[in-house]
Amino acid sequence: MDGFLLSGNIMHASGALYGWSSRGSGAVVNADHWEVSDNLLQADNAIHAQFLYSRSYTNFTGTHLAMLGNEIIADGSTYGWVLRGSGASSTIGPTVMLVNNLIVAGNEVSNTNTSANLYGGLYLYGSSMILNNADFVDNNLSSYSTAYTPWFYLSTSTNLTVRNVNAVDNHFVATTAGRADFFYSSSSSATADLDYLNLSDNTGGSDVLYLSGTWTPAITTYEVDPSYTDLSGDVWDWDLQLSGGSLLDAGDPNILDANGSRSDMGAYGGPEGTTW
Repeated sequence: MDGFLLSGNIMHASGALYGWSSRGSGAVVNADHWEVSDNLLQADNAIHAQFLYSRSYTNFTGTHLAMLGNEIIADGSTYGWVLRGSGASSTIGPTVMLVNNLIVAGNEVSNTNTSANLYGGLYLYGSSMILNNADFVDNNLSSYSTAYTPWFYLSTSTNLTVRNVNAVDNHFVATTAGRADFFYSSSSSATADLDYLNLSDNTGGSDVLYLSGTWTPAITTYEVDPSYTDLSGDVWDWDLQLSGGSLLDAGDPNILDANGSRSDMGAYGGPEGTTW
């Protein structure tokens, strides 16, 4: 599906709320130029992803995905308030997610129940994800119990590979405990390969990364202002292209921009970065 916009909606679920679901043996979902912006989602129980809940032997490919200026309120736990990949069992890889050029900016997420936890923006269980070129900017989260991480949470039997991500000016508050600003792994059967990360001005976690399982240490990391072109006005009017600075041509050299040069960091880098 290409060119999908969901904006300005209000949804209140009396039970649990699930994002757009893709499930079923052998299902294939391709998404290009999806924007979810300025929506209010409220659930009297748990929330399982606002953007997409990919489940049960599904292959999902997403390019040019933007989640901007939404408010999400759960009276239960939240499991991947952006994306959730969930396998039919704990076997590695029944759900495979390939995501390129992702923007998550200006969102507000809260849990209102004292026993509810925040389990990350991208939640994986029994599944695999490859994410290249993303910007996570100015998101604010709060939990009345434990907030494990705003971003990547790995559960049983998961594989994660991440490249060329800017996570800048994101903040979370947890009444019980705040675990990690970027990445949390709870399972010894999880594997993670994270590299070419710019993690700057994020707060809330006792650690940046909390690791369990097999971990490939990041070789190249930055902690700089990305020099975005324009952050004025409403978040959906922001221009997150890099106007200059040290993150141009600073991404993974195995990923090239459309002009054949070394990839830039962030959502406007990589081979599809110029076609927003």
